[in-house]
Amino acid sequence: MKSSDISHHQQSVTSTGDDIELFDVRLPSFTLFDEASLSGTGHMQVVVHMGTAQIEDFLADEALRREQLYLEMFSEGPLRYATPYLLDEYEQLLHCMQKLKTEASAQGEKAPTMVVVGAGPYLHLAVAEALQLDYVAVDPCINYHRKLYDFSQNERVSHHAVTLGELDESKLPQSPRVFVFPFNVMAYIENADTELKRLMRPGDSAFISSWNENPYSEYCHRMYQEALTAHGFGDDSLQNFELHAVRESNAERARYSSYLCGQVSDALFIQY
Repeated sequence: MKSSDISHHQQSVTSTGDDIELFDVRLPSFTLFDEASLSGTGHMQVVVHMGTAQIEDFLADEALRREQLYLEMFSEGPLRYATPYLLDEYEQLLHCMQKLKTEASAQGEKAPTMVVVGAGPYLHLAVAEALQLDYVAVDPCINYHRKLYDFSQNERVSHHAVTLGELDESKLPQSPRVFVFPFNVMAYIENADTELKRLMRPGDSAFISSWNENPYSEYCHRMYQEALTAHGFGDDSLQNFELHAVRESNAERARYSSYLCGQVSDALFIQY
């Protein structure tokens, strides 16, 4: 995605009283990944839209209902309200990864690997593609998404069909790595900060995002949750991750940390 595309579409998001304009999920310039680089079709795919029949076939066992929730988060209804968040997050993450790659290049070191926790439909693979970085998808549902795309020609992408607590650090690429927690996912991970500390090694970084607290962000968050509820899921508490808590708990270990504030999402970036 070009930065000019992001700016153009951010200008179309306005909040004036109750008059709130939302993104159309069919916007051609918003991409979670570059399909042209994966399948050779020559166009940019917007989002992964899983049909009900596909989900039901894949999730026949009731024990996998939680995984169904993860998949439903990126269906068309909820995604309509999540898109402004993901656009903010894309720009923030691209900034951080460009910074790290530039630093590594200046010092003659290896570029960082993106380890995306809760990757879903390969969230922000476009960032790795743009900067030519390795990308590791960590998601208990990743085998479902792998069925939809051909990665045989993309050796930079690897997969771990596990939760964060089940992730074996020794099976990840060597540092430097950036553990990316997109789309408020850390709010739903048990003992998330403890697990992050277990995985981090010197030279690693973390990128953690959560919903902003301004009226427009709160509106999108509420409507996103209501869209999930309409699909039989949802969380009335509007659970949100407290970025300051993880920053404080990692203060002694971090050599650099900063907040990146967007219109809908905020992010915490920590370098170890």
